[in-house]
Amino acid sequence: MEQAVLSSLSLLDDATLANVIVELVKEKPELAPALVSLAVPDLTFAPAKALTERRCSGTIKQLSAEMGLGFIDCPDLADVFGCDVVVSPQQVGAFLEGQSVNFAVTMNEDNKPQAFDLLENESAADRAASL
Repeated sequence: MEQAVLSSLSLLDDATLANVIVELVKEKPELAPALVSLAVPDLTFAPAKALTERRCSGTIKQLSAEMGLGFIDCPDLADVFGCDVVVSPQQVGAFLEGQSVNFAVTMNEDNKPQAFDLLENESAADRAASL
């Protein structure tokens, strides 16, 4: 069956095949990390948009000096990847457990989301004052 599906897909023009892949990833977003890893294995830097436009928010859940990492609770990413976001101690800096942060995301070597460029989430009062 797998070979028959591959044969059928190979008959599609590039635009149609790309659309099929996009729609499949929309339906099954958990496939995205493996596809990215296969398509661009040497991609070792995050796109600029990850730093500015596609930031996520969450709460620092746990910091473990023994493990040399921490975890951020981010419901949006947990829905896709089924796990908390990993964060290195270098990225955590002076943040504390329970603190609300926003961050950019990359995939680590285990295809798990990893946070970088942590920033404190602005409170509603801070946002209103800056208007």
